[in-house]
Amino acid sequence: MYTLLIIIAILSILLVWLVFRLWKKNNVINKLYDFDLEKSDLGSGDERNEGLGIETDWPSSIETPDGVVDAVTITFSQGGAFIRCRDPLPIGEIFRLKIYVPDKDPIDTKAKVVWSNVNVPQDRVVNRGMGVQFIK
Repeated sequence: MYTLLIIIAILSILLVWLVFRLWKKNNVINKLYDFDLEKSDLGSGDERNEGLGIETDWPSSIETPDGVVDAVTITFSQGGAFIRCRDPLPIGEIFRLKIYVPDKDPIDTKAKVVWSNVNVPQDRVVNRGMGVQFIK
């Protein structure tokens, strides 16, 4: 009898958690698509994009003095993103970033490299890249 009650309680907790996670994810996506990049305060938030953020797989391009580098935006938040690229730029470098959001106009902005995993051994890296903060 008690075993059945415990199983029901655990399943109820899991169901509430799942509904909350789906609601939160949907709320984040809605905020992203209502987000006006030019009018927002892009400098706020932690450098590692904590808080509201979504996982993506959006093609991107990085403009460097040596030319344009293809990349992929893996996570995106109002304050910044994680960009997957073969050769991350040095920390502190400012560059033009273009993110191609599906069914939307591309996001064309400046970004600053705030961290990278370039010094992490290859066997410990899932996605080689860099964390960037959007700047005006």
